[in-house]
Amino acid sequence: NLMTLLFGNYNLKVDTPTSELDNGTIRNIIILSTEWCQKNLGVNNDRENVFRLSMLEQVSGPRCYGMFDEEENKIYIFHNNCSNIRLLIQTVLHEYTHYLQPIRGTYKKLMNEYGYDDHPMEIEARNAEGYYLNVWNKIKNKI
Repeated sequence: NLMTLLFGNYNLKVDTPTSELDNGTIRNIIILSTEWCQKNLGVNNDRENVFRLSMLEQVSGPRCYGMFDEEENKIYIFHNNCSNIRLLIQTVLHEYTHYLQPIRGTYKKLMNEYGYDDHPMEIEARNAEGYYLNVWNKIKNKI
């Protein structure tokens, strides 16, 4: 309706379950979140192309919220595993941080040395998730 168009959907909160959202709204949140990341966290100038973004459902394997594929330069968001808007935005922030990092060659070496929980790149990505309220406050009126 016109009010939603003009002022955003004020019924949405950061803890709104994604099960209450349609795929278009979820996609919009992901795109707006990545735009916030580009503007506020920068871009990786060492990569030839701007990253690509894919929103899909994970159907098998260990539960995963998102993934960055450095070979494809692609961020995957497994939206069906993100139970609310906060987790969706945190996943974008986390995977976008991996896009910014010098992952090739370094990530696996550090994984062998530190494991996942203590991996310096994972710690940095988890810390970036803390910006979710900054993102939400910028994008909520555009959804």
